Amino acid sequence: MLLKKTGIGKLLILTLLMAMMLGGTGQVFAKHTAVGKAASVTYVKPGDSRRVIIYVGDSRVMYCTCGGGQKNDIRTNFAFCFVNGGNVGVIRRGGGKLTSQVEAFIERYRSRNPVIVFNFGLNGNGRPAKNARKLINIYRTWRNAYPDLTFYVEGIGSTIVKKGSYSNANVLRLNSLLKAEYEPQGMWIDTYRFLEENNIVDDTKRGRRDNYHYKWVTSKQILIRLRELIEDDTASKTK
Repeated sequence: MLLKKTGIGKLLILTLLMAMMLGGTGQVFAKHTAVGKAASVTYVKPGDSRRVIIYVGDSRVMYCTCGGGQKNDIRTNFAFCFVNGGNVGVIRRGGGKLTSQVEAFIERYRSRNPVIVFNFGLNGNGRPAKNARKLINIYRTWRNAYPDLTFYVEGIGSTIVKKGSYSNANVLRLNSLLKAEYEPQGMWIDTYRFLEENNIVDDTKRGRRDNYHYKWVTSKQILIRLRELIEDDTASKTK
């Protein structure tokens, strides 16, 4: 289709050029996606030597791509994969709707020795013990598939829900089970404790979008902390 030199034509050409530029740098800025839709977005820069962190999860991971700006973006060298409203079943190998996107990021950044951080568990947590077993089993299949890569399991942050599957009591129970499994293996990241101890969130609306999700200021602190922990762990293992 020929684009005439009209206002609309010029706008379309400009849009195409911007898309090409973004595609070349790998920098894309996501928006709120529909519930159940698998999505991914990368902030990885070819010239940045820091490790690539592939961050995989649900709507809380999605909100890490909403907000902030491009200048000195702390998301640089993060690649996000998420399903708004998804439970860990979305990354089940051999059928999970997000699985192919996570695999694509791993292969894309394989030469850069990427780190994969899983942050599932908030959705589908009506029975925390059953949910924990499901998480552990699915995470094991990823570690078996990529034994040369480093994986971390992030504890889910608090909610201010009193009852039901999203209750904070269920969050605490799930985290305790995951911690028992992954802390001895050096894979555990305790985001719940980090947010609470540093007064980033509390049992009110501090740092929260709603009863379940976090504001950008909170997500930003989580990403900064993930980067610090992973860089420190990498340094300690290479000494």
